[in-house]
Amino acid sequence: MPKRKSNALEALANKRAKLGAASKSLEEYSLKPNTLRDRERTAAMDEEKRAQDRYRKARNESFARFKKELIEGWRKIHTKEYNQKATKKQTGKSATLPPDKQAKIDEADWFLELGNIDSKERLTF
Repeated sequence: MPKRKSNALEALANKRAKLGAASKSLEEYSLKPNTLRDRERTAAMDEEKRAQDRYRKARNESFARFKKELIEGWRKIHTKEYNQKATKKQTGKSATLPPDKQAKIDEADWFLELGNIDSKERLTF
């Protein structure tokens, strides 16, 4: 069997001293302030990120305005169509036709109600 190393007090003290020195140098290394070049590099990266964020924010706001206008336009169109259909249902007349064409249609409807086929044939649309 191999001999065991001596765990004398001196050996343990030496080991602790070596480990302590190594850990202390590691702490100093990790806490060491960044060099000027590193600070410049991180500052440039931060500035680039801020510029990208500003661009992204502006683009998102622009898209939101565009989408809002699109929805408002769509809403106006469909509200107008809905109102026209509702008006036509209530009055029986289309709100989009000019008055002269609407008058001809009304006259034709009136003749149809009377059952006067001859008058209906003479009407032109």
